[in-house]
Amino acid sequence: MDEIDWQPVLQAGGRVLGLDCQGRWVLGDGWGRVHSLDWLVPLLPMLELHYAEVERATAGVPADPPWEELLRLALTSGSDYWSARALDWLEGGHPVSALLGVLDEVGRTGATQRIRHRARRLWKDANQGLESSSAG
Repeated sequence: MDEIDWQPVLQAGGRVLGLDCQGRWVLGDGWGRVHSLDWLVPLLPMLELHYAEVERATAGVPADPPWEELLRLALTSGSDYWSARALDWLEGGHPVSALLGVLDEVGRTGATQRIRHRARRLWKDANQGLESSSAG
């Protein structure tokens, strides 16, 4: 395995998210090994951090973190726990607009009634915001 030159950015759940020298996201596994980020499941523990903390830690990095894809994965995982953590991020300030379709789906088919209600509320609030901005 080739050595990857990288810079750590954020740590959660024994994993360290960072950027390699080419500006691509990589994941350190806590054992000194660094892997390219081909699979998002190992990133799910990042959702256990508060979104504001994550936003501060990743502000100004040269590449956008894969948060939208991670949130989509968590919301559609069928897991009450990961869906709730994704909704925490969205309620905590992560932009909702790119995930409206997923929120609509989770609002109808989410793992629990609580998840469905939270997703519906976020979807409704985002749509009202879109209507009022287009009306103005």
